Amino acid sequence: MVIPLVEAHHFSDKVSRHLFPIVQIKGKNYRLLTTELSNVSESVIGEKITDVIQWPSDIKDKLNLLFWGI
Repeated sequence: MVIPLVEAHHFSDKVSRHLFPIVQIKGKNYRLLTTELSNVSESVIGEKITDVIQWPSDIKDKLNLLFWGI
């Protein structure tokens, strides 16, 4: 499963951080596009730049909101 990232400056401050949380990677802020969650083959993914294991609760909470509204 993958969740695309977009540089945070492309989003208005009015965009929900509950659904599109901000993560920082190499000093740069990104938004997780949780609504674009997808399953893709590992062969189409580029090189790994980081691991988001440091935000497991945040990501799970956002997915719960997306799928179940909780």
